[in-house]
Amino acid sequence: MLIDMEHQHIFPDSVSYSIVLSGFLKAGYNDQVFEVLNVMGSKGYVPGPRLCRDLVKRFCLANQFDYAENALELMVANGHVPERSLFGTVFDHLCEASKFERAIFLLEEMSKLNIGTDAKTYTALMKSLCKARKLEEARAVLDKMPEKGCTPDVFHYTILVDGYCKNGRLGEAFRLLEDMKSGGCIPALATYNALMKGLCEEKNVDEAMKSFSGMILEGLCPDAFTYSTLINGLCKSARLVEALELLNDMKVRSVTPNSVVFNPIIKSLCESGKLEAAAKVLDQMVMSGCGLDFLSFQMVVDGLSKGGHFDEAFRLYSTMVLHYNLHPDLSVCKSLIRGLFEVGKSKEANMVLQGVEAKFGVEPKLIFSRSNSKVAS
Repeated sequence: MLIDMEHQHIFPDSVSYSIVLSGFLKAGYNDQVFEVLNVMGSKGYVPGPRLCRDLVKRFCLANQFDYAENALELMVANGHVPERSLFGTVFDHLCEASKFERAIFLLEEMSKLNIGTDAKTYTALMKSLCKARKLEEARAVLDKMPEKGCTPDVFHYTILVDGYCKNGRLGEAFRLLEDMKSGGCIPALATYNALMKGLCEEKNVDEAMKSFSGMILEGLCPDAFTYSTLINGLCKSARLVEALELLNDMKVRSVTPNSVVFNPIIKSLCESGKLEAAAKVLDQMVMSGCGLDFLSFQMVVDGLSKGGHFDEAFRLYSTMVLHYNLHPDLSVCKSLIRGLFEVGKSKEANMVLQGVEAKFGVEPKLIFSRSNSKVAS
């Protein structure tokens, strides 16, 4: 169209070019945009700052970072200093795409233009670096923040502590914690949660419990994540008594448990043959209002059936089906049905059979095709 206009000796102005550029952007023809920009430049026309902003944002969404940075450079070259938020848009997209060298270079360019960076900028960079396991680079960013006029806060320290812990570098995590404290930055609950999770994953539950005690002494209140981390670690170490004590401590501190808290305890109790205790914890779970968890129910029903506690298993099965419309797996139902027939509970066994037929579409005779058990018709 622009060429046709020139052939007719009608020469487009900056408004004409801007309209064409906007159309290309909306249509997603990003490659053609810079062709038009080059033509504009050769004719002595300069795109306005608003159009440049649109260019930057559109190119970022398309992950065309070369074009986005070129659009920023074009703004600067034409005497329009981009606002910090526009640099931030490019910066955030570069971090999300793991283009860290370019993100850091962009920070330097911002500094040259006297565009200050804020804590949020460094948070995004450190999070992305830690996610990519570039922990040395993340530490370097943390150390250089004061030089850039930005003091690291608890969020920056916690990001790196969490990164160290997730990569099994607990020694560095604890050294950073000490640096944090000596620098006058008070650790937050999230900081300790990251440490305790890292310690539990390394099977160092004793140190995790020490961190828990230290956190309490510092006046921090644990949350459900804290307890679920420690309880899971204790259960994996066969320290059920301590896990149950922590569950009680949650009640004392008015922290509402969730299924992630209850599941490890229920699983450990079932595996250790403490089936009645597991059923009680399951009842406690339901009564707490934290939401029903299918796996917890199934574990207890299966454990009770295999342990010969068929009355209790049937009670829980009925609760699952009638009140929550949840059905255990077919293998769990088979175990329960066989057990109920063996102890003369034909009525209950047939109720489970009917539920299996309705849920799974399996005829009763097929369930016991290889069994000597008698199925009532």
